[in-house]
Amino acid sequence: MPNWAYGHTDITGTKTAILSFVKRYIFPDESKTIDGVKYFARSFLHVDREEIKAEIEEAFRGVPQDEEREFRIYPDYAWSASTCVESGYPEHWPDTCITLQDACLEDQVDVSIHTKEEGMWFEEYIWCFRTGEFGSESSDLKTAVCKDCGNTQAIASFEELDDLVCCECSGSNFEMAKEDQ
Repeated sequence: MPNWAYGHTDITGTKTAILSFVKRYIFPDESKTIDGVKYFARSFLHVDREEIKAEIEEAFRGVPQDEEREFRIYPDYAWSASTCVESGYPEHWPDTCITLQDACLEDQVDVSIHTKEEGMWFEEYIWCFRTGEFGSESSDLKTAVCKDCGNTQAIASFEELDDLVCCECSGSNFEMAKEDQ
């Protein structure tokens, strides 16, 4: 069983472009991906496809067809986002899987992906523009300490201490570990 990288993905584009891009994720409640649409390997959105379509429609309600907006989704990636959308899976299955770079070019969206993977203790930041410009960085996660019970947990640079919930005592009173200050 793989470790999971999770976080958020911000997509900027027109409603049509964002709808096209979101189709590239796997929806676990469906038996297969969309015929004829290359998808991001091992990249899952844990919502109903119709529900996310309705959310996108609502975000663009009443705006001109060519207006752009940013839309956030919360996918999970097996092992790491880079393995699923950059290199690894897309290289092994080029007939069915797509890279983020190719998807951004085809769908005409700008994308930024922030994930954390707690098994190997790293975070990723991946970005790609509709022009094909692409970049990725990874770094070690930092450590937060629960002031109530002393438990330590991983925290990524895109997370806030105030948003953490302790997996031991359910408290939310954290501080950064001394070595990460």
